[in-house]
This record gives sequence, C-alpha cells and structure tokens, in this order.
Amino acid sequence: MTLSMFILWFSLKKDERIQMMYNRLVKVELQKGNVRRGRLLLRIIRNIFQPWLPGKRYMGKWERHLIQAGGFGGGWTAEEFFILRILMGAGLGFLIYGMSGNLRDSLFFSLVGFFFPAFVVWLKIKKRRKEALASLRQLLKVMLVLIEQNAHLREALEKAGKEVPGSLGEVLTKASEWLKRGESIPETFTWIKNQFGLDELDEFCMAMILAVRNGTPVVDVIREQIRTLDEDTEERVEEGIQNAQLKVSFSIMFFFFFPFFFTAVIAGALSLMVMVKS
Repeated sequence: MTLSMFILWFSLKKDERIQMMYNRLVKVELQKGNVRRGRLLLRIIRNIFQPWLPGKRYMGKWERHLIQAGGFGGGWTAEEFFILRILMGAGLGFLIYGMSGNLRDSLFFSLVGFFFPAFVVWLKIKKRRKEALASLRQLLKVMLVLIEQNAHLREALEKAGKEVPGSLGEVLTKASEWLKRGESIPETFTWIKNQFGLDELDEFCMAMILAVRNGTPVVDVIREQIRTLDEDTEERVEEGIQNAQLKVSFSIMFFFFFPFFFTAVIAGALSLMVMVKS
C-alpha cells in the first residue's frame, strides 16, 4: 500500500514538473503570437540552454551587430542568432561526418557552419554602411533646404526619408514616425545613430542631440556637418589618388626597370663566368 501511494505521488509530481517545464519552455513562446516554426524552435532551445549562453557583454555586442545589419531579416535577438549558429555548425559537422566519416573534416565544416552566419551579418553591415555614407550628403542637403524654409524637424526627416534611397531613407521614415508619436529628439537621433555604426552619421546625430540640448540653431549644425563631410570626402579622394600613383609607380618599376635590372645581372654573371674560365 505504501509503495503504491509512493508511486502515485511520484507520478503526480512528475506530471507537475513536466507541466511546469512545458509552461516555462514552450507555452510562454506560443503565447507571444504568430511565430514561424523555425524561430519558435530556436526560442525553445534558447530557453533550455539559457544558463549556458554567453554573457551579457558578448550578447550586447551581437545585438548591436544585428541592428546594424538591419535585423538579419526579421528582428533576430542575439540569443536566437547564437543558437542558430550552434545548430548550423553542429548540423553541418554531423552531415559531413556521416558522409565521409572523417572527424577532422567534420570539425572544419562545423566551424564553417558556425562562422558563416556571422560572415553574412558582417557583409550586410558593410553594405548598409556603404549605402548610408553614399546618401548622407543628400540627407543633409534636403534637411538644410527644408529647415531653411521653416519646416519642422519631423517634417524634414519625413521628406528626407522619401528622397534618400536605400536603408538610410527607411530609417529616417521610421525616425519621423518616432517623433510623431511624441518621442524626444535626442532619443530619436540616438536610435538613428545605433542603426548603422557609421562614424560620419554618428557625428551628425551627436551634433543634432547637442544642438537641441544647448539651444544651437539646427541650420548651423547641418551646414557645419556638410562642410566637414566635404572635407573628409576630399581627403579620401586625395588619398585614393596618391595610392593610385604609388601603385602606378611600383608597376612601372616592376614591369620596366626590373627586367632590365635582371638582364644586366644575368649578363654580368655570364661575363664573369666567361672571364673566370678564360
């Protein structure tokens, strides 16, 4: 009788633990709304391995990287992205091991699977920064013209969002919606700054934040940013010209002078050999 009661008690407790585990790992994710199965699976795995995930500093860095990459196609969190990398590395490693039976190849392709998503994120960040830098001067000119015509800053951002192409225009459109909802100008420009991690855009956003806090005319700030950007562009062009000239000089030296120098050395060596033999 006692043994039967113990077995019944243990089975009930086991059911409670299973229910609690289900609620903590699965149900909480199902209640968040319509989520694609792949993302749902990643979140469940994240909940299971939460205590063993990297620390906040590492995750914070990847949160910034994913934001600068445009969300990696759907607003991924750093934890979900890390689990995805682990699964890709493990899956590719097991696949190669099952096909070849070679442990070394399996480990190599596991590393490839783990680092490939990070490489994709890096490429997306680089592409978005390049687009933003190419469109930054257009953004400044549009905002300068509109604010000189007494347009509100929110209207200037909204108009610039329509005029400026690419991801920078999309960010400006969202920023104007932020201001429309009542968010402060410093908060909005801080958000814009965090979307790219581009030094030139960071400088502009920080200048706008300081202008609002210090009461500096926004027009003066934008003019100064245009002047600074033009100077930086001229410096980059001059550096590019100098580098191109150096490359041309080295090419001329290599393709024209080196053959003559090599021929002279060979001729001298042959002459010396003839003299020694004679």
